[in-house]
Amino acid sequence: LFGLRVGRHIVFYRKIQFEGKEIEITRILHERMDLKNRVKE
Repeated sequence: LFGLRVGRHIVFYRKIQFEGKEIEITRILHERMDLKNRVKE
């Protein structure tokens, strides 16, 4: 699982194909959300 900060959000994603460089967005959280509790869901 990878995370990337975009503005006031954190976008979490997984790589689903290496050569095709495709990703799957798994979650988008606002910076004010409780990261520890939200990622466990």
